[in-house]
Amino acid sequence: MTATERRYFTIAVMDGYVLASVLFSFAVACSRASRRGDTGGRVYELSDDGTVRLLAQMAEANLTRLTRGWCQGEEFDRVAAAFDDLKALPFHIDDTARRTTTDIRVMCRKLKATHGLGMIVVDYIGLMPSELAGKDQNRTAQVTDLSRKLKRIAVELGVPILVLSQLNRNSTMRADPKPKMSDLRESGSLEQDADVVLLLHRKNHKESGTTLVIVDKARNSDTGEVKTTFNRETQMVTDGGDDPPPPTEAEQAEVKAANAKRYARRPRF
Repeated sequence: MTATERRYFTIAVMDGYVLASVLFSFAVACSRASRRGDTGGRVYELSDDGTVRLLAQMAEANLTRLTRGWCQGEEFDRVAAAFDDLKALPFHIDDTARRTTTDIRVMCRKLKATHGLGMIVVDYIGLMPSELAGKDQNRTAQVTDLSRKLKRIAVELGVPILVLSQLNRNSTMRADPKPKMSDLRESGSLEQDADVVLLLHRKNHKESGTTLVIVDKARNSDTGEVKTTFNRETQMVTDGGDDPPPPTEAEQAEVKAANAKRYARRPRF
């Protein structure tokens, strides 16, 4: 068992749309590698309702047309082939609501014993109930407890675990909007427990375009940045992308004005 097999990854972004697509890309890649015998395991994903989005990504089909049943011709053929491909992958999705870390541990132990397990993806930690709930613990303490238990699952089962989180909006108040680990929502334990922290940054969350993957923490490895391109219509995430333009003077002035307005509302003692 190598250190990589037990790693705890945290991926965070404010735009959950692109984050789900990145998670699907990871999971499908791991499943395909498993089918070739490269990893010797299966993927177990906890997600809400991403099957249609996953099919759009695999088929490079327009998500809106697929959701409304409007795919025709060559696009329909690609979706049908993607559906067959998805059924053949060692890929398990559980979208049951309010799964606790105990539930995840029990299910993954059973799955590993019966089919093998290559990676666990949790989408996302902010929606998970904590076993500390009802014990006068705030949400920060609950997320800290969840994070540590998820890391123990990765060590116990000897598989990497990929945990989705969200960023707060502190980065939008800075002149340089690139997120930092300190922007992780609800708990600082996420950055402490994780072996690798990936932060996704997009300038325009409503359109397709460059998505910057910031490797802000990488235990026993290098940090840095990787440019990818996100296609909102097909949910595809591909390598490469243009450098995002620096903020304009108007955008910088808007940030300064928003900060001034924000701090002006704070009570003074």
